Amino acid sequence: MAGGEREPPPLERAVPGALSGYLTAINEGDYDAAMSWVSEGIRADSSPDQWYADYATTYDDRLAVHRVKERAGVVRVWATFRSRQEPGYCPEGARDATCLVWPIDDELSRVGRRYVISDASGDASGHGDPPWTRCG
Repeated sequence: MAGGEREPPPLERAVPGALSGYLTAINEGDYDAAMSWVSEGIRADSSPDQWYADYATTYDDRLAVHRVKERAGVVRVWATFRSRQEPGYCPEGARDATCLVWPIDDELSRVGRRYVISDASGDASGHGDPPWTRCG
């Protein structure tokens, strides 16, 4: 590659690494680091203070990447993760819940040597209505 720039890691490592990096930063309450795992467009819609208000009691784990597809430089990912939090932090219809399993459909873009989340959806991703399920 020109200028000594190295290729990013293969997608099978890069995708779980990006999603895990994001969830780990949320778990640690490091919202600046979490924001580094998302695109400028996503960052423009929020702030670390808003993320703190939304995720202050959240702990995410059990990330599972089910499908990764790349076409024309766009990486699309279907994954699931478990989110545990205090009551009142969940979406409408589950305000009392303390544990939900979420399907996510993310789009990742390459920024330098790594991939970042450039678009994320859950509500309209075809995984059900509501998209989350309560932990068993």
